[in-house]
Amino acid sequence: MIIDLHCDHLYKLQHRTNPMLDTSIERLLEGRVQIQAFALFIEPHLSSNEAFLKILGQIELFHKHVLSHPQVVWIRKWENLEAMDEEHIGAFLTLEGVDCIGNDLDKLHQLLDETSSKF
Repeated sequence: MIIDLHCDHLYKLQHRTNPMLDTSIERLLEGRVQIQAFALFIEPHLSSNEAFLKILGQIELFHKHVLSHPQVVWIRKWENLEAMDEEHIGAFLTLEGVDCIGNDLDKLHQLLDETSSKF
C-alpha cells in the first residue's frame, strides 16, 4: 500500500501558485497512491484570525476539489480505511502547526468539527 503523508495541494490551489499542481487524480492513480494526506498550511506571518480563515478556506477547497471526485474517499476514521476497495483513493487532512488557533480552543473544536463531520 502506498501512502503519501504530505502534499501542499490545498495551499497551492488557494494561492494559485502553480497551474500544474503536484497532486491530481491522474497522478495519484499513475503512482498507485492509495491514501493521500492533504496538508492545511498557512504562512507564519499571518495573525491567528487571518490564518484561521485561510485554513477554513482550504478545508472548503478540500471538499470542493478533492472529495468531489468519485474515486476519492474521505478518511475520517479507521473504519473508512477498512471499507475502501482497490478502486478508491483515501484522502485525509493534516494540520501544519497550530498558529491558526492561537490561544482559542474553540477554534480547535471548530476545526475538528469542520474536518470530521461536515459535508
